[in-house]
Amino acid sequence: MGNEFPGTGKLDQAIQLASKLHSGQSYGTLPYIFHPFRVATRLIEDYLIEDHDVLAAAILHDVIEDTDVTIPLIMADFGTRIAQMVHLLTKEDDGEPYQKYISHIASHRLVGLIKRCDLLDHLSHAPKPSLIGRYEAALRKLEYTGRLPKHERGRT
Repeated sequence: MGNEFPGTGKLDQAIQLASKLHSGQSYGTLPYIFHPFRVATRLIEDYLIEDHDVLAAAILHDVIEDTDVTIPLIMADFGTRIAQMVHLLTKEDDGEPYQKYISHIASHRLVGLIKRCDLLDHLSHAPKPSLIGRYEAALRKLEYTGRLPKHERGRT
């Protein structure tokens, strides 16, 4: 039996790895893995993203911050493009101001869309009141209106 969904290898692998790594973690009352799944789903539904590398990066976007996985491991398992996106999405504990981190992400449109979907998901699930203003300011910085060109949405 052939693969009904060609090109899903990295995406399937990202789902399996993130599910394993986030096992036992929670987001509110739900398993944590639901959060990256909602982020990827929002990319598909709101921005018509079909690029499996972008969706894999969305699924993996918290693994560096929340687990022992490193960027070199992501690069070895998923390649440079996905590793670069995950790296850009990772807020390092290096003292960089949050708005500078967001400004850097904003210069990469597809990564910015992942972060935008991440923030929207956080805001829709009762964030700490102290984070609401920060998330809303970041969303304004990451605002993108209009439809993405097909070459930026398309399956790779």
